[in-house]
Amino acid sequence: MEEYLNEHFLPIYKRNVSKIEIPIPTTKLQKRVEGLLHQKAFELWLGKKYPAVKKIEEYFEFYTDENFQEFIVDFNKVKNSIENHDKRKKIKYDILEAEKYPLIKMEAYDIDIVGTYYKIEKLLESVVLNKGVDKEQYLEVMKHPIVSHCKKNKLSFEYVFHSKYPIIVYSTFDRFYEYMGRDLIAYDENKIEAFLDSHKASWLGDGFYPTIIEHGVYNYVKNNSPFDNSIRLKAITNWVKENRAFVFVDNENKAVYKKGKEPIIISTHTDKLLDDKKDVKQALIKKKKEPLKIRPLTWSPEVDKKYLKQLSKELKSKGYTKMPTDFEKVFTVQKRISWLKDAEFLAYLLFRLYNEHKAIKAHKRGYFKAAQILIYDSKDTVVKKFADDSLKDLNHNITVRSPEKHLKLRNKVNYILKEIFQK
Repeated sequence: MEEYLNEHFLPIYKRNVSKIEIPIPTTKLQKRVEGLLHQKAFELWLGKKYPAVKKIEEYFEFYTDENFQEFIVDFNKVKNSIENHDKRKKIKYDILEAEKYPLIKMEAYDIDIVGTYYKIEKLLESVVLNKGVDKEQYLEVMKHPIVSHCKKNKLSFEYVFHSKYPIIVYSTFDRFYEYMGRDLIAYDENKIEAFLDSHKASWLGDGFYPTIIEHGVYNYVKNNSPFDNSIRLKAITNWVKENRAFVFVDNENKAVYKKGKEPIIISTHTDKLLDDKKDVKQALIKKKKEPLKIRPLTWSPEVDKKYLKQLSKELKSKGYTKMPTDFEKVFTVQKRISWLKDAEFLAYLLFRLYNEHKAIKAHKRGYFKAAQILIYDSKDTVVKKFADDSLKDLNHNITVRSPEKHLKLRNKVNYILKEIFQK
């Protein structure tokens, strides 16, 4: 119960709750329901007693034993009213709904489609709308991605929307440029460059990223913004200019471009275009040596997904993940999850799934990196990304440098996988 009550209300509630004339709650759920009911009722009571106070934080000085005891006298008169009965039912429903939705850890530049809606709604209060735009109708259209996602994933739209539960989308999603464009309609103008840089670094989608921004994202903002968004459009254009330049080396490359393929593109971050033929050739050589593009983890179509489901449940039962479907959703919907125990176990588990069971569909140079994009280290309660190549290095320790030292760990992973794949 304590984690659901605010820090100012909790002390006076503990000291005075026995004075409230209700049967003593016996279950954890009942205690949470009553605690939240009394906290909300006390807040409303304070609002009536001190009508001049406008901000919630200004009420905290009135969270006193004297005020709460005075509130209890009034509350006891209506404790069993139909109104409070309905409130209890609503609070209980909200608590049970919330338990279906795990806590989401968001990064600074994640695209949350629910958050996108509320950013747009707030901005529309202070801008001049284009001629012919109906604000309410436009906002209804902006709800469509949330409605669609909730239907597809069997989530309660009412809960997700009104609780502002985050729904994060990734570059592997279909028509990702629309999600990004929608987010940029109301994005902080001064952070657009950082936003685009961040998504460039984690890009896993199809197509050349700057081209997606130039033609997909830019056009979406231009065609769908309900107000003059010239400043944001200019910021997007400036980013595109800084992140690509076309360099045609010879007639062969020109022919490639005419066929609709990507031309050779050289970064202009150094503010120096490579006009000299020798520099161009060196740049092309470097381009060939770049590491392969990291693709998201997917489950091999040749391996039955029932094994993935069983493994995901087993990992939850042993405390490695928060939810029974977490590990499964890394592969099916690219969900970001927390890994709650030793990273060595995860590293060796991925190694065995890829090499022994052929269950992971990924390039052998990329599956550890792909895992690090979506699986976060949460062993010490602080959620953080795994360091670059850390899972790969851990597995090298386990399998090559000191296999005997890690015999117990290897046996543990192998036993779990044997039990799963023999079912």
